[in-house]
Parts: sequence; C-alpha cells; structure tokens
Amino acid sequence: MIICTITTASHLPRAKVMARSAKKHHPNARVVVGLIEKKRRIRYDIRKFPYFDDIILAKDMEISNFNQFIFKRNVHEAAYTLKGYFLKHLFNVYPEEDDFKFLDTDMNILGPFEEVQQVLRE
Repeated sequence: MIICTITTASHLPRAKVMARSAKKHHPNARVVVGLIEKKRRIRYDIRKFPYFDDIILAKDMEISNFNQFIFKRNVHEAAYTLKGYFLKHLFNVYPEEDDFKFLDTDMNILGPFEEVQQVLRE
C-alpha cells in the first residue's frame, strides 16, 4: 500500500503528523509526499524524517510547461490541481503497486483501513 499526499513546505508539519499516524497503523505501507517546492532541502533535510519513504518534487512529475502551469496558481490551487498529476506519476514510479490511498496533509489516521480495504475488495 502507498499512502500519499501533496503539500508545500509550510504544511510539512501537518504531513509529518499524517505520515506518523499512517506508519503507526500501516507499518508496511510506503508514505510518499509530493512537495510543491523548487528544492528538497527546506530549513532542514526532510529526507531524514523517518516516516516519509519517498519525496517527489512537483517539478519532477513530468508536467508539460510546468513553469507556466505553476505560475498561474497560488500554492493552494497548485496543490489541488496537482493531485491527479501526482497520482499518475506514482502509478508510473510504482507499477507493481495496486493499492494507493491519497490523504490530505491534515488527516490523522486513528486506526487501520480495514473497512476501506474490505469495500475495495468487494
């Protein structure tokens, strides 16, 4: 299972809470963060945060005319608009995976996704 979210540097603390709760209830899941920033290193090295398995910069999601695309939007609009591109990118990066869960950064997982998994199987 891949649990993913897309965020900006200003919302990384929220993404950390989400990731920590995801790993608590799904320790074998990969937590992948899409980051809407130019560089991965922001104030501190987020690669050292143990609950993020992968960090993908928005500029690396193979969006044609990315600079023009991003210039037209503020960061919140960009986060909303990039969700589809991010998931498409993840499908290409992790072709062996068939279980993706997209969560907003402000979510805190309180238990395993047992009911969600059951509904998806049915």
